[in-house]
Amino acid sequence: MTSKFQKIFTSDVCGTFEEMFRSALAQAEGDGLIKIAVFCYANTDAEYLQNLAMIKQVVYEHFDSNTPLISYIAQKTHPAGVTIEATYADLQVCTAVEWRDDYILLESDGCTELITGGILPCDTSKSTFGQSNEVFGKIGKILLSNGFLP
Repeated sequence: MTSKFQKIFTSDVCGTFEEMFRSALAQAEGDGLIKIAVFCYANTDAEYLQNLAMIKQVVYEHFDSNTPLISYIAQKTHPAGVTIEATYADLQVCTAVEWRDDYILLESDGCTELITGGILPCDTSKSTFGQSNEVFGKIGKILLSNGFLP
């Protein structure tokens, strides 16, 4: 396996979703940041998509290059409001870090690890079966194009 570690950050303000997210994100900076998983409840699909769009916009504004992957998990967290699990690659150990559109490849000691962000279907109005097929199709293409499948 490659060498990486996680840290948990919580918002230290009570306000709008964006204010709480920015507060938690400001704590997650540092070398080797490759992924953030955001935990905060969304009442509806529309609210989830609105929050995700804001998360992406803020992250893209915040990082000049090598933007960390983003996952948004809509579940209730502790009273802090927004919690971020930040994943960092140990850049002293990883021999290569390749940034792709929806994923990152980490290499270390002959091992290649694939790390993805939140992979969503294009059409969230499809049935669960239809959405699952689309997401697993995307994952299959990523695995195949990077030599993880025969």
